[in-house]
Amino acid sequence: MFRRRNRNDGAGGGRFGRLSGWRRMLAYGGIGAVVVVVLLVAMIVLGANVDRLPRPGGGGASTAPASSSAPTAVEAPAGDSGHVTSSTGTDFGAGLPRLGSSPFARTKDPDVFAASVQAAVGYDYSTSQPTDAGAETRRITDEWTAGMTGEDGPLGAEIHRQLRASVTGAISPDEISYRIAAAEVDEVNVVGVIPTDNTQLREDAGNEIYLKVVQNRGTLYALTTAARIRTTVQQVGDVSGFTQTAEAALSLIVRCDPGVDEGYCELVGVIGGGSK
Repeated sequence: MFRRRNRNDGAGGGRFGRLSGWRRMLAYGGIGAVVVVVLLVAMIVLGANVDRLPRPGGGGASTAPASSSAPTAVEAPAGDSGHVTSSTGTDFGAGLPRLGSSPFARTKDPDVFAASVQAAVGYDYSTSQPTDAGAETRRITDEWTAGMTGEDGPLGAEIHRQLRASVTGAISPDEISYRIAAAEVDEVNVVGVIPTDNTQLREDAGNEIYLKVVQNRGTLYALTTAARIRTTVQQVGDVSGFTQTAEAALSLIVRCDPGVDEGYCELVGVIGGGSK
């Protein structure tokens, strides 16, 4: 949801072009600055629509379920893309209820939850044409913050306030107005979730958040997701339409605390990621 599209971004370009497969995207999932507010605004606007330190003490990549057991579609509100699949069989919680009024799956599994966040990044304005871009922008950001940890969370009130505010300010009515006019349709292929490397987590989030995660390894999870997103837009004025496929990653912190909401997961924040 929180991505800025550039028609010149192509699949397989840049540094990603030297690697192959979805692990290529995950390897570069965390890119950004250390300062939380600047990092989040930049990443969410530029790449993370608005794809985790290895779980402290954890091992390698998470194991995806067989494709036959992973849902291949997700019901979405008007304006959000329901064109979500997983070519790798990654479970993104499509068959699960949503977490409150958020677009994220209500689950106690951090990997499934993280994948559901990645699944929620797309738009579909092919049939839905909101007339008030400001109201539509608020709808989107309200949905995302509804699935986020409040200011009473484990990172401290100020950090959680910044994480939530960065989502609220990540997209503008002007951007949404263009997407609506262009009848944008995003097809999201969720291809994987792995633990974020400790070094990458510290680099992305800074030492304070890094230490909080490693000190709360039973409830906080740093995870990186990857997706391939095919976007189609129609001509708007003298701006021609196009179709492009981008590889995207999100670096997330997810909280699944048995002492909070019976252990159901929630999004602490997006700390890195982007599209290429």
